[in-house]
Amino acid sequence: MAKAPEKAPLVDKENQWAEEEIYNFVAEKEEPEYTIDNFPLKYTTTDAAILACSRLKHTDKMNSLDMFGFLASFLLHIGTQGIQIVLLWLMFSGPVEGMEDPYESAQFNATSAALKNAIANTNKTLGTYPANTSLDLALATYTHAQCKGNTSPIGVHFIFLILWFAISWDAITTTCHRYVVLWRIPKADESVDTATAVDLASAPKEGNHDITHLGLVWKVFIGIFILLPHTISMLFLCWTGTKMQAFAPTVVVQAKAALKLGVITTISANMMTWFGCHHMHKYMGVDETVKPITVAVNYRILKSTAKPSGLAKITTGRAWMTWGETVVKAIAGLIFCSLVVFWWFDNKRTFNVLCEEYFEKVVGCSAPVGTAGLSATAKKICPTRPVKDWFPGLPEYTA
Repeated sequence: MAKAPEKAPLVDKENQWAEEEIYNFVAEKEEPEYTIDNFPLKYTTTDAAILACSRLKHTDKMNSLDMFGFLASFLLHIGTQGIQIVLLWLMFSGPVEGMEDPYESAQFNATSAALKNAIANTNKTLGTYPANTSLDLALATYTHAQCKGNTSPIGVHFIFLILWFAISWDAITTTCHRYVVLWRIPKADESVDTATAVDLASAPKEGNHDITHLGLVWKVFIGIFILLPHTISMLFLCWTGTKMQAFAPTVVVQAKAALKLGVITTISANMMTWFGCHHMHKYMGVDETVKPITVAVNYRILKSTAKPSGLAKITTGRAWMTWGETVVKAIAGLIFCSLVVFWWFDNKRTFNVLCEEYFEKVVGCSAPVGTAGLSATAKKICPTRPVKDWFPGLPEYTA
């Protein structure tokens, strides 16, 4: 019998077989079908209504008082949406449309022509003789009033618009994310705790108040009757606020507009405090003995099993959650403001530049009111600040 080489390793065939079987068993062990991630609810009527829908399907596991409590939160959201849309419509059809009117094509063409005519004939002040007809006089007077009424510098418009962009960004992205969350909530047959009783008498802990599952019918119902009206109102809010901040004539009007818009954007959360029953704090997972702080109630959504790549890889990275998101929002906000001022509603910008040229060349308002160099007539119609400060903008207008 041949002798084995002296340096050949000794192999334990029996132990090797056992180790290979263990390795194969671990390697072939099936991964869990899904993993759960928690996404916290916000203390708003929107999330309260979604939570109510997830609970009302368990009416056999709760007492009648709790059932009516969830139904009340759903109806409160419907009422809140109606109030938001009505307030937005009143704001849009009232002051916003009035602010935009001077810059719509028909009126803007007439007023800009009147300004150019006055600038070309430097002895012709708007609203005074020698206007040729009563119609010319009316147009000139209106144009002069619009010029004098628009005193908000472009820098102030940028400040308010970039703040409004941040508010709109939060409102719209949160609304869109609700669709993602709704889609990813497990169905009843995918949930691990469908048989768990809904114990509303206990404090929200260990996920006992979470939205753990939703059937397809409930998802469709929530999408149509809760998220769709909410999306429409948020888009209407963004459109109305953008126009209001773009066309507001004075700094005071812009500040008041920001306050009005702020009330409308926060009304969903405030309605929970103003009109929500005391037990809504318990339903939403809020510590009602201290102050409204969300402590436990979450959407329990399915994690994606695929490895993120491309844009998804960027959005799931640490940069997006810290400085990266700030940079993106700041750049997007500046782009948004520039598009609004210089392209979307550029007639307002053009009109202000023409007004600046008119007040300087025709009226002679190159110095503040009250200086010795101004005539008595000029003192009555000139701005209280230098024109360059009153209408800051491009150095000259090009038709």
